[in-house]
Amino acid sequence: MQRLENAAVEVPPKLPFTGLRSFYSVRFLRAAPRRRSDVEGGRGLLETEVDVPALPYPKYGLSNLYLFPYYQTREDYERAVGQAPPPWDPNRPPKYWFDPNARQSTRRNVVYDFVIATSESGTPLVGSDGKPMLDLLVLPKEEAATVNIPPKDVANVPGADRPEVPCPLRALEPDEELFFDFGGIVAVKNKNLYPSLEVGFTAEDRALLRAIAAKLGVSL
Repeated sequence: MQRLENAAVEVPPKLPFTGLRSFYSVRFLRAAPRRRSDVEGGRGLLETEVDVPALPYPKYGLSNLYLFPYYQTREDYERAVGQAPPPWDPNRPPKYWFDPNARQSTRRNVVYDFVIATSESGTPLVGSDGKPMLDLLVLPKEEAATVNIPPKDVANVPGADRPEVPCPLRALEPDEELFFDFGGIVAVKNKNLYPSLEVGFTAEDRALLRAIAAKLGVSL
């Protein structure tokens, strides 16, 4: 199991399941992530473990595995952090998260154990088992410690169409599994609960469909 100290956990309301990315997240706001502090003359381990069981849903968005808050816009970052983000740098890929502990590393680089492996175009790679592949992420500690968020209110921002730096993930729990949901979106499956989605319509589902059809004047 993994351990987490001083973590703030946001518990979301129950939401309907769709193939779209879920934005309700378990976020680790002050936790040192599970990471390795690089690679200069061998790997010195700098690890903090996180104890988070699988969520009680059949499936949920990848964002629930993120080790760090993910800021969709510069405005989101400023509201959360209390200061403006660094200026957008078109020479670096977009990066919507930061590691608040990265600068404490005694090494020049920080290694994160788990990110989604992607192609040069940013498309998730498929493993031999048909599931999304995981990979290591190695970043200079200064890069890990900051965001690079493009402005959203400006058209044709140079460099904004480059693949983003993937957000590090916590380790999967034994009853969790990555899979490709509708549209090729990477999602997380609770292996104990997911089969309930594949059973088919219940009597309540059929009654609801009949009621909707009746209101629409459609015979079933």
